[in-house]
Amino acid sequence: RWSGDYDPTGLVKGWAAQGATDHLSILPGVSFCLNAGGDLAVGVGPGVADGASPWRVGTEDPRARGRVARVVTLSRGAVATSGAATRGGHVVDPRTDRPVVREGSTTVLGPDLLWADVWATAAFVDPQLAGRLLAARAPDYRLIEL
Repeated sequence: RWSGDYDPTGLVKGWAAQGATDHLSILPGVSFCLNAGGDLAVGVGPGVADGASPWRVGTEDPRARGRVARVVTLSRGAVATSGAATRGGHVVDPRTDRPVVREGSTTVLGPDLLWADVWATAAFVDPQLAGRLLAARAPDYRLIEL
């Protein structure tokens, strides 16, 4: 249970994956897709034109496992999803100290995996509030509710 203290464990995956992509993006002629527990970071190194080899990323339908709900195409950036379909109520609403167990999921696309993951988790806890804050504070990120 959340004690009210800062706990960075939810951020480590996105932070580590983003650090890896920072290294991959300096390799000449490389186009990459890094999967970090279902969250993805994609990019290209020097000498690869943006859009030359875009990645098609499918998001799973949280109500029908194995079914693709939506496909996005990108050459650089990140895709992060948060929900309860796969891991149950592992996302805790800090306002109530209770797990969020509603149906559906939220996916966020943006330039950095760490922040896409942060916004996806916040949006799963409170989609309306996170959607408003995302539009106002992080316009480079886009929220998709499934």
